[in-house]
Amino acid sequence: MGGNEEIGRMLRYMKESREENATDEATKRMHGYTERIKIRPEVRRSYMLWEEYVEEWKEEGREEGLRQAIQDLLERHGNIPGRVIKRLQEENDFQILRSWLQLAAGAESMEDFELEITTNA
Repeated sequence: MGGNEEIGRMLRYMKESREENATDEATKRMHGYTERIKIRPEVRRSYMLWEEYVEEWKEEGREEGLRQAIQDLLERHGNIPGRVIKRLQEENDFQILRSWLQLAAGAESMEDFELEITTNA
């Protein structure tokens, strides 16, 4: 019977590789190994739970949507300079992008917008 319990604990841990699911020596060793591997960025995503991945994907989508909305608003002032597009693409903070959307909506010109985002950075 003991083997079945150990297998069950290992399977539970493998389903959700979280510290609280490492309940015996074998799963604790597995957890230590998993945590060391997760540090590598290229491997980290593959160990994320599906829900975490979906949430991250949603966040990235919201940020991209804000960037697009900002660009749409700025295009009414003409071509968007490459440096402004680059700055938009480099910004990953959702709250900053939201404030930039408001600035873009109220900007009198491209120069006004660019001045605001560079002086309030």
